[in-house]
Amino acid sequence: MVALQLALDHPELVGELVLIEPPLIDPLLPPQDRAPVAAAIGPALGAAMGAAAQNDLRTAFDTVLAALCGPQYRSVIESALGRAGLERAESDCGYCFSGEMPSLVAWHFDEELVSRVGGSFSMC
Repeated sequence: MVALQLALDHPELVGELVLIEPPLIDPLLPPQDRAPVAAAIGPALGAAMGAAAQNDLRTAFDTVLAALCGPQYRSVIESALGRAGLERAESDCGYCFSGEMPSLVAWHFDEELVSRVGGSFSMC
């Protein structure tokens, strides 16, 4: 999000962007994928935001990651980071729900802005 905004505000400073794990916002998705992504992820995000508002970060974390990464995400994270790393990710995820997601919702980025960034970015 920050890199895309920088490319819009100061294109002379950005030669090329590689977006790793870009936000799943409509302008970055192929049109045919927008409805299925919204149907699959939208309810999970709503449930996660509700859990986070109740300070149930473990449920919020679990709901989002299961929707985005699949039901085995816990074992994948634990195998890479260990049990302590998984627990820390759960306990430290609050800002994602209180700051990052609301900022993403409030951010204006549409097809016209995608065209302004042009072919200067690729997504992984």
